[in-house]
Amino acid sequence: MALKLSRGAAVVAPSFSRLFYRAAINLGLPAILVDDVEGIACGDHLTLDTTTRTVLHTETGAARPIRNLSGISLAILEAGGIVPYTRARIARRQGAP
Repeated sequence: MALKLSRGAAVVAPSFSRLFYRAAINLGLPAILVDDVEGIACGDHLTLDTTTRTVLHTETGAARPIRNLSGISLAILEAGGIVPYTRARIARRQGAP
């Protein structure tokens, strides 16, 4: 929650604990798995492209493939977190616009 409130747009790392990963996704904070974070420093500008499944390091132009973020995790992130995702699902089931 602290990362989300500190205006962090995403967390990029080679691994996460399962608990951290699920909590981040549920809060709407992208927790992005890449093979290598060499050359990425805290505060660097990165561009996340879920279509091409890459993270682009804006300063260097280096692209890294995303190893996660698909299916339900991506849907939850796109909704803004588990609460908005669940509200939208309930509304769809009830036939609300």
